[in-house]
Amino acid sequence: MAKFKLEPVLRLRQHREESRKRELAVAVAIETERKEGVRRLAGMRDEQRQTLRQVQQTGTLDMETVIQERQYVGLLDREIGLSLGVVAGAERETAARRGRMIEAMKERKALEVLKERSRLAEQRREAAVEAAALDEVAAVQFERKR
Repeated sequence: MAKFKLEPVLRLRQHREESRKRELAVAVAIETERKEGVRRLAGMRDEQRQTLRQVQQTGTLDMETVIQERQYVGLLDREIGLSLGVVAGAERETAARRGRMIEAMKERKALEVLKERSRLAEQRREAAVEAAALDEVAAVQFERKR
């Protein structure tokens, strides 16, 4: 059977696809980490708001403490806003890397289709040669029987 002439290119595309998969995995991990950071900050903010509500409901209001708590909640809100921008950037990067991985998969698949077509064409050629040889044998046997 003939060797597929584009085998080195196919191996290169397989390697590129694997590389793109690893890059995507890194981007997804970074995105997940960033989102978890936002969740932690939101949890801290919500906890702080709950604490502030409880202090206000008990009636023992120390204005200094209330101001500090509100400033801290405001700081957490700003931090969450900044973190959401970072998350959006991470999501864009993940989408870009996913697109590059899909493109690499398509490139590899195209060569695999060519390889399969080449293999089938070679099988058809071999079958035709074998059929021609069998026809020749049959023709010779027929001539001998006459």
